[in-house]
Amino acid sequence: MILYRYARLPEDIFKLEASGNFKAAEERIRWLLRKSIDADLRARLEYELERIKRIRKDFGISEDEALELIRKEMGDEAVARFEEWISRGYVDYILYEGKRYFFRAFIDNILFLCEDELCQKLRNKREKRRQEVREALISHIEDIVSSGEKGYIKPRRVRVRMTLRVLPGTLEPNESVRCWLPFPIENEQQSEVRLLGASGNNYLLAPPRYPQRTIYFESKAREDGSAEFWVEYEYTIRAFYRKINPSEVKPYDEESEIYKRYTSEQPPHIVFTRHLRQLVYEIIGDEENPYLKTKKIYDWITENMTYTYVAEYSTYESIAEYVARNLRGTAASTQFYS
Repeated sequence: MILYRYARLPEDIFKLEASGNFKAAEERIRWLLRKSIDADLRARLEYELERIKRIRKDFGISEDEALELIRKEMGDEAVARFEEWISRGYVDYILYEGKRYFFRAFIDNILFLCEDELCQKLRNKREKRRQEVREALISHIEDIVSSGEKGYIKPRRVRVRMTLRVLPGTLEPNESVRCWLPFPIENEQQSEVRLLGASGNNYLLAPPRYPQRTIYFESKAREDGSAEFWVEYEYTIRAFYRKINPSEVKPYDEESEIYKRYTSEQPPHIVFTRHLRQLVYEIIGDEENPYLKTKKIYDWITENMTYTYVAEYSTYESIAEYVARNLRGTAASTQFYS
């Protein structure tokens, strides 16, 4: 658990960041780190230096660049509406040294959130391919649901090649580089996982059932400051559907270790704040059945949340609180909330 994230930023640093004075905030952090401070606050401040870098990376589009992107993608009428969309909360930006810098996926988020005719027109242009994908997904889900009591459909063999490239000039020549790429865990749904190949010989593959399984690489950057890592693998996947009868769901054993493990706080993102507790109580009401409680929360999320892209998860104080306050986020971030 990242307990040091409980340590709040000193008030002056918080205000400097809120007003966009990140350089002054960094100077203040470095000054404090030279002092004798407690371990939690030290770790929090050391992390904050990294967090600022990540925020700047996500919010790296200047105002002139943003307007040009809007003009190319949506036309001059959209440029005229830009300030209105900002005021309505459709556009994510930060202040940085007195200037506005916009989120890298701000146009996509405008289209997720905006309901007016201009936005709908652009969405329609993008919709054909999405509709094809949606129809294929719906057909696949129907096959799973209709596959009988066991809920499994014919297994599929999948081959994946994943590549991560670091662009030239990003690193120093011969600089040490470490990389983790996702790799399939072996379980009831995924089996017969086979590594077909990987870049170089210096890699480490996590055990078959290791949570958040990855393949780890170490290498040196090329002379031009670039690097590349790749992995290729196969696995068999079995989609399934399990019909639940709520009346057969037993009450939780709240004294069991597994219950305590999966319902405990895990800072910084799974923290049971007063706001979240109150919201959950309002959603659940008097319901006592564990399955129906979960379904009520799921239904509330699907009815009230809007899918949008978000910045790097590590830059949020609490993902669950962000989603609950803003009623928006990615699929993964809403899972933190649920």
